[in-house]
Amino acid sequence: MTWSLWLLPCAQDAMTLQRTCDQLCDEQGMERFPVHLTVLSGINGERDHLQNIAQSIHCVNSDACGDGVHTEEKFYRCVFLRVNSENIHVLQQQAQRAFGMGKIPPILHISLAYGEVPRETREHLVTRITKLPSNITFDRLQLVRTDGHYTTWEYLPPTPLA
Repeated sequence: MTWSLWLLPCAQDAMTLQRTCDQLCDEQGMERFPVHLTVLSGINGERDHLQNIAQSIHCVNSDACGDGVHTEEKFYRCVFLRVNSENIHVLQQQAQRAFGMGKIPPILHISLAYGEVPRETREHLVTRITKLPSNITFDRLQLVRTDGHYTTWEYLPPTPLA
């Protein structure tokens, strides 16, 4: 099984981000997904063992600054909010050591739409975004089994950050 470790935004930030994500997905007939920031991907192992490792990672709440909405010809970065945070970079390295594996994504980001859509459509979606938080607080880690299509992923209970 392949897993990813996510950071989840606090309730207030998640509500704003999820509303935007849902609006973009609905407008394009895309499946909705929960907003998150991927800390690590490509983690292999059994659920209970990996959950114990995830729960052992000690990190204070992490803040990130939004750095604009971008698009790419990547399914999972169709439309995304780029974020900056030195604390999250440190968390990524800590998590990679704790799991002994995993890939750190090339860009710190929160996806707002998934899909393989033309550039014009992606650019149109960006114009539909009216409100995003400029600072985002992340307060939980979550392990997610990411085998298969994203609509079939398995979400383990989140672990609060210290």
